[in-house]
Amino acid sequence: MQKIYQGIILKSIPYKESDAIITLLTQNDGIISFKARGIHKINSKNASIVQLYTIGEYKLDEKTDYSNKTLISGSSIYFPLAIYEDLKYSCLLSFISETIINFKEEYSEAYKILEIVIRNLNKIDILTMTLMIQKYILKWNGVIFEVDKCVKCGSNSIEVFNYENGGFLCKKCMKGYNFNISNLSYLKTIRLVLKANIENIFSYQVSIHTHTHTYIQTY
Repeated sequence: MQKIYQGIILKSIPYKESDAIITLLTQNDGIISFKARGIHKINSKNASIVQLYTIGEYKLDEKTDYSNKTLISGSSIYFPLAIYEDLKYSCLLSFISETIINFKEEYSEAYKILEIVIRNLNKIDILTMTLMIQKYILKWNGVIFEVDKCVKCGSNSIEVFNYENGGFLCKKCMKGYNFNISNLSYLKTIRLVLKANIENIFSYQVSIHTHTHTYIQTY
């Protein structure tokens, strides 16, 4: 049986002399693996379509054993040339890919995130995107912080962010707790990162030195 998958190449592991085991994040079928025969040969016609972070379509031969898939042919839809411009882009994509591989669900949202990042790689602030991915890691683990009001009493007068209590605390409710940070710019940055969606990640950037940010959109 043959089937066509659209997906993003997450990992390539050398196998035997010239083959590779490819990990593909698909739009509708989660993560799958397949053999790409001969892709390390000089004259390989499939080498370019299985480069890391390629968005493409892949026709696979599927045997009775669901894990035994082999690449027949494919085509590249998009490849992020920006990874050759700066090593930080490759590091960012590697971080995102390994994060996705280590989660056993949330693949639909993960595909959307990674596709947006790949297609807009040279527009992305690395630190801001790294914080955004960490936000999604927390979300996928069921951790959600209250960043609209005091998590204890609902007051809008915020003083600190407290991980133990799960969000912002006001001056009254922070008494008796060890608070993490009370810097105003940091608190605003925390809120922006936790409230932002992947679609508006290009609207601001976080500074590693001053914890400042640039407003484009108000939440």
